[in-house]
Amino acid sequence: MPVPMDIIKSPLKEIDVIFAKNPTNPTWHTEVTEKFKGILATDRLREIPCLESAPKENLLDGQLVVFKGMIQDMFDPEYFFDSYEGETSTGEKVMKTGRFRDTIDATLQTNHDSLTTRTMDRMSYYCISVPAESPWVKKIQNPLLSDKNSPDVPVESLSASEARLSKRSLEEDDVNMEDGSSNEANKRLCTSPTPATTENSTLTPTFDSKKILNFPIPNERGIGCIVKVYDESEHFSLNDIVSFVGILSLAPSLAVVPRSTSETEEGMEDIFLEEQVARNPSPSLVPRLHVISATKVSHCNALLPQAMSQSSHPNVFSEIMRSVKDLRQNLLSVFTEALLGDALAAEYMICHLISSVYMRRELMALGKLSINLTNVPTSCSGFVPGLVNLLQHLTTKCYHLPLTLQNLNGLPFIPRKDYTMNRLVSGVLQLSENTHLILDETALSTGTLDANGVKNVNALENLILWQKLAYDFHYHQIEYNANIPVIILSEGKSLLPSDVLVPLKIKEEKLSGYDNMISAIFTFLSEDLSNKLRKYITICQMMEYTLTEELQNAIQQDFVLSRQAESSSHSMTANDLHLMLGLARLLSLSYGETTLSKEIWGLVRNMETERKQRISQIRR
Repeated sequence: MPVPMDIIKSPLKEIDVIFAKNPTNPTWHTEVTEKFKGILATDRLREIPCLESAPKENLLDGQLVVFKGMIQDMFDPEYFFDSYEGETSTGEKVMKTGRFRDTIDATLQTNHDSLTTRTMDRMSYYCISVPAESPWVKKIQNPLLSDKNSPDVPVESLSASEARLSKRSLEEDDVNMEDGSSNEANKRLCTSPTPATTENSTLTPTFDSKKILNFPIPNERGIGCIVKVYDESEHFSLNDIVSFVGILSLAPSLAVVPRSTSETEEGMEDIFLEEQVARNPSPSLVPRLHVISATKVSHCNALLPQAMSQSSHPNVFSEIMRSVKDLRQNLLSVFTEALLGDALAAEYMICHLISSVYMRRELMALGKLSINLTNVPTSCSGFVPGLVNLLQHLTTKCYHLPLTLQNLNGLPFIPRKDYTMNRLVSGVLQLSENTHLILDETALSTGTLDANGVKNVNALENLILWQKLAYDFHYHQIEYNANIPVIILSEGKSLLPSDVLVPLKIKEEKLSGYDNMISAIFTFLSEDLSNKLRKYITICQMMEYTLTEELQNAIQQDFVLSRQAESSSHSMTANDLHLMLGLARLLSLSYGETTLSKEIWGLVRNMETERKQRISQIRR
């Protein structure tokens, strides 16, 4: 009786069997897709190792792996042989496939001009570990990840030389990155292995691994992977998070190693060589993945199903909604304590946590809520780290960026095109959707912003106001939509804009024991309660919301009466109304309500009245 084939360790054997059944059929690969879909729908999916967490020594060339990553760059499509004819050493003619492989069979004498040769193309993406993903998410998804792999190195620890290095980090692609279109002439043919070196070649120093990996956040740990997608119906954009299942390729021959000038092939320009070296790094550093299944991830909460919506998973939503009031009260209590007894600021913080762009109308990004927390006590050294740790503990992705002069002047915030290496050099703000960005203005000291610093401040302003980032393509800029909730911590009013300015009303007696209070908060946040709050935040963010015609008329009437009753200098403006409608939506969702009620509209009015009173008292 034959030994069953291990399809996880040797998927290419199964693929070759399927191909051999009908090698001339151009749709033979659909059977492969169906075969593996059936496997992935079973418990065997759990047996597939995770590329990010599995020990490198346990990973085998040609095995199935799982990888969840963010698309950092989009390479040119490349040609491959879907089928080709080869001749063995004995003269026997055989049919082979180059699908799901980087190279063709080197043991065969191939006939590229054969009528049975079929050439196709595949999309190629450069993906990285999800930037700023919270440690608790990594721990649940990748139990094998050790603490040393968590991205805990703060940006302010960068030396000046490291800052300059990260500023020059890596390279990019110039195709239309929204839809992955590219000029046909840019497609590359992948046929036989290119030797990484020759016996007598002289090698130049290898590229710095940080440049090759090209992570947006300096000193963050993770992996990079070149992902090759065959399904033409799959359309991914920059910064999408995608879960891939595919065949791992680790062949050393895939690397292009830089050589000395004397070893460079005649007629080969230095620019072309640099591009080839940058785009073909060693697979031991940047493995290749041939995708069999790809799913765009709508959220990064490892406690919830990946492809989740209110209609597809009503039970998941109803489970949280049954205890929504208790969960909300627990979250409110936690942030009230963390914000030194300020319940009003805690209410705005909850709204901020579940804010997300759900629609764009002309220039406006609807659903966002950026907050500027002012009166931050710089005398309490534990306040900012404590708040940052709490946000990282509850959200799926969170990044703390101290706005020091060194970071503003020395770090690249915006991705830029490097045409020499034909790659997108990442910037600090190249983050995926719903990454909470904490801008720490309390770290800013007196000094002068240089040209790069001014450019970075402008980028932050555009992100906060319009949720857009203009990527630098040297000769022109291309705007990309973003969805990054921003919170600004400052002593006085920030130099950056915000949707809501919230001066903290501090209870002085809480300052002296703040570190003990934060410890008590994390003690209160048991694993069970933390997980429930994490689910609560994600589900509130994804809930659908409607505003009834009756409430629209009532709000409009309220707006008219408010303008008539208040003095002209303090009357409600159209901008005030727009902000309050956004707050009403977020506050309703935080209570588990999918439509606005008169009670919640009253709460919004009271919140805004108290907030404006605080601002007016400061200005006096």
